[in-house]
Amino acid sequence: SQDRDWADDVAQRLRPEVHGNMVTLHNVRNFDWHSETDYQPRWETRQYDLDHLVSADLALSYWMGPAIAHTLVSFGFDDGSHVVFSLEIRKERGESFSALGGFFRSFEETLVAADERDILRVRTNVRGEDMYLYRLNIPKAGLRRMFMGYVGLANDLNRAPAFYNTLTSNCTTIV
Repeated sequence: SQDRDWADDVAQRLRPEVHGNMVTLHNVRNFDWHSETDYQPRWETRQYDLDHLVSADLALSYWMGPAIAHTLVSFGFDDGSHVVFSLEIRKERGESFSALGGFFRSFEETLVAADERDILRVRTNVRGEDMYLYRLNIPKAGLRRMFMGYVGLANDLNRAPAFYNTLTSNCTTIV
């Protein structure tokens, strides 16, 4: 349901539109984070020309020791801009992640598209997580298919919300 008191960082749903090579993403998160509780929320509409898509990086953010990482994918364009996709639990205000709760349909999932300066920096600079980036060696056609896979997932979640599952539907299984 859209009618809940969602946490600010997942309050908006990503809404993509595709017109040929142009993809418009509504509700791209671009927060300015000072701490977990001190930030300026900002949701933007951005356009991406898939003819200018040049790279993808797999980002692993270790948030609970060396064994558990959150997986994100950052797409780069030839103008130097990036957009990162991250499957997240859609927390209600005051709610926090629980791996056990993830087994019992406690959380809806949401796909966040964000500026790298937001989504990577909050994990490294604010939360103190260890982040590793790995450049993916994917041909241009594969990059496009991968990007459009995230667009399709966002549209699917807008049509029919889904539950996060710790084992079968999480940040790693959708990559």
